[in-house]
Amino acid sequence: MYCHVINGRTRIPSSSISHLFLGDVQNIAFPDLPFSGMANYSRPHICQCLIQLATIKRNVVVTVYGNRKRTGQEFVDGVLSLAAGMIRLGLCNGDVVSIAALNSDFFLEWLLAVALVGGIAAPLNYRWSLKEAKMAMLLVEPVLLVTDETCVSWCIDVQNNGDIPSLKWCVLMESTSTEFANEHNQFLTTEMLKQHEMAPSLATYAWAPNDAVVICFTSGTTGRPKGVTISHMAFITQSLAKIAIVGYGEDDVYLHTSPLVHIGGLSSAMAMLMVGACHILLPKFDAETALQVMEQHRVTCFITVPAMMADLICVNRTMKNGAQTHGVRKILNGGGSLSSELLKDAAKIFPRAKILSAYGMTEACSSLTFMTLHDPTQESYKATYPLNNQPKQGICVGDIGAFDEFGNLWLIGRSNGRIKTGGENVYPEEVEAVLLKHTGIISAVVIGVIDVRLGEMVVACVRLKENWIWSDFENRNRGFKLSSETLKHHCRTQNLTGFKIPKRFVRWEKQFPLTTTGKVKRDEVRREVMSHFQTLTSSL
Repeated sequence: MYCHVINGRTRIPSSSISHLFLGDVQNIAFPDLPFSGMANYSRPHICQCLIQLATIKRNVVVTVYGNRKRTGQEFVDGVLSLAAGMIRLGLCNGDVVSIAALNSDFFLEWLLAVALVGGIAAPLNYRWSLKEAKMAMLLVEPVLLVTDETCVSWCIDVQNNGDIPSLKWCVLMESTSTEFANEHNQFLTTEMLKQHEMAPSLATYAWAPNDAVVICFTSGTTGRPKGVTISHMAFITQSLAKIAIVGYGEDDVYLHTSPLVHIGGLSSAMAMLMVGACHILLPKFDAETALQVMEQHRVTCFITVPAMMADLICVNRTMKNGAQTHGVRKILNGGGSLSSELLKDAAKIFPRAKILSAYGMTEACSSLTFMTLHDPTQESYKATYPLNNQPKQGICVGDIGAFDEFGNLWLIGRSNGRIKTGGENVYPEEVEAVLLKHTGIISAVVIGVIDVRLGEMVVACVRLKENWIWSDFENRNRGFKLSSETLKHHCRTQNLTGFKIPKRFVRWEKQFPLTTTGKVKRDEVRREVMSHFQTLTSSL
């Protein structure tokens, strides 16, 4: 369900929270497996994964972020210390904590600490504009905002302007921000919250109303941030599905390629926490760094979207002359289907990897369907893709589609014209509204065109007003002139998020094709644009 305001918040009675010294954690009777003791609890809780980390993985490195490595015990200690700090600060059961930061081990720590004390984490996309971030926060009413230096300007703005009435505290995630915190003493740091001797017990969990644990944002049909409330049980069920189908285990080394603000990144991280795998975290995905890290840390698994895979293949050819990476054994692709070309190239670079495709949505806590695209251990998956030689229309596993005789789901179209570019959702209506604010445009239609790297590329078709001309040759002295760069600049000035800005613009000379009810026939526009692009390509 969609989240608006989380009601029914109740303060945790201090008498209900047991405490112990962190050094005594080993004295608790832990079960051998992360969920073998579930019968002892009335409800599931994602922090039950900490038990395995504190016992089986106690002295084993479980998180790597740059030069910072932490064992299972060190990571658990961090979660417990942070949880205690939030309790002392005054965080209540059901309170929302917004997190705006790049991937790091501290991000994982915050997610679990908020859950442990019965809070609800609401990650914010660091790629959003400030306006979008405020819209999201007004929707879920956080009492605490956690940021790293990437989004620290958001803290300054909301603190100075008081735009988020519910917000009580701002916390800087990384210790590297301490000088900034001292300069702006209204900000706390993670280290400040951890400065205490006592911490809650692993045996003590708190739950938010309706067992909510995360509010994950999706663009919704309007293109505006919309919060989806996800429960402990949803995360656990999704994680168990991934563990069973993909085959994740405690010996895996997982490279975080997807942002933890997205449901794909969050749900995969939770699966890895459940099995006790090692987490390798990069602030952002970068193909060159990712390939280096795969070799350095013997990465066994990661998730990807077509654009990431295309970058990995391209950089591999440049850096390593197409050399193979033998350590990777499991790759889960989402956010669009891998083309047959990308799949073949990926199988060459990662020859020992089982490659699967998943389709899902934020509302379902990530993946709903899975399909094995390549499995080096099974001959039937090596020769052909798809699994049979009959031609299909569309791509496998999508929004609106049909099942074939083999049980495969084939994508026919996307609901409401939604565009999936580089793993991000773009809604045409939002981009069109921005373009129509330009005085030189009378109408605009935004479509997605198939692109090998991005999955779909955002393309805008525009009709110019009378007396306006189109030219991609800049002439600052001409007032009634439009170009691709002019319109991209206009989109940026209107605070349109970067991945939503059209990559290409097409001048449309005639009326857009309409249905009898006056709606634009986007498929017809798309066909004409594709034909136009093919003509240009063939003429080069």
